[in-house]
Amino acid sequence: MSVEDRLRAGLAVNAAQGVDPDVEQLLLQVLERGRWRRGRRWAAVATGVAVACTAVALAVAARWGADDGPPRPATTPSVHVSPGRYAGLVPALPGAPDASGRWTLDFNARGGLTVTAPPGYTRDRAGTQGGLDGDRLRTTLFQHDLCLGQPAGTYTVERLAEHLTLTRLQDPCAARSTLLGATSWLSTAASTYTGPTIPDGRWARDITTVQARAQGFRASPEWLAANGLTDGRSRLYLDFRRARWTVVVEDDGGSPAVGDQGPVVYDALGRWVQAGSLAIEWSVAGDTLTTRNVVRVDGRPAEPDERFVLESVWTRVPGR
Repeated sequence: MSVEDRLRAGLAVNAAQGVDPDVEQLLLQVLERGRWRRGRRWAAVATGVAVACTAVALAVAARWGADDGPPRPATTPSVHVSPGRYAGLVPALPGAPDASGRWTLDFNARGGLTVTAPPGYTRDRAGTQGGLDGDRLRTTLFQHDLCLGQPAGTYTVERLAEHLTLTRLQDPCAARSTLLGATSWLSTAASTYTGPTIPDGRWARDITTVQARAQGFRASPEWLAANGLTDGRSRLYLDFRRARWTVVVEDDGGSPAVGDQGPVVYDALGRWVQAGSLAIEWSVAGDTLTTRNVVRVDGRPAEPDERFVLESVWTRVPGR
């Protein structure tokens, strides 16, 4: 018997027996079976997707691992301090007023440190005074005088462009920590200066033969006559105007005479360089100009007469 005949026969029997099939219940059963089958199919699909995603994630992770990971925020690279010389201006050190002037730090190819003082400082600094290990400096500077009996100092060293910064980690010696940690160090290869300059105007000071002798300068009669000091007193002026400087001296009759002049030039540390041969540290506070630590540009000491004339405290002349 065909399927169609069996179906018709069954329907006839149901009709004869008064059976009324629960169509809604049967429909719900069919729908439930359909949902279960679809659920199994979606579960299989989801499982497949999860496996695929895991595989992709593993592949991506493997790729990131090969490329040292995903992009990270940029960090400041460690600074390598290459061999070289750095200079800084030091006003004074605790226990050593003669330490004022230009100091240099020299790092050799092995990281050894040699410190050079200004001409006026004559204490013991023989030999290498420290060494670099990575970015750490251990130094025994001043161990025979200013830091006698104290342990070595330890600093971190960082270079940024032409500037060198030493930050104290441990150092009980005040003189050493002031010199190394409180000084602005600049590569001697630097050649430009962009900081403040001596203001235009006229600055004056009185000089006497008594002052000259007190500073160890024994002037000849010719020098005294040339600088208006025959009577033991004179007045000096420093004129800064339109990028030029002029030294003016009053002769014995009180008349001004030009002593020297030239263009205003500063070295990389901001020192006033006079006539290409002398470097002079300076500072201005209100109407007061202070000039100090006059040395040759190559670091040699200046002559006594040069220091006598150029190292002093000057007062601004009103209206000039």
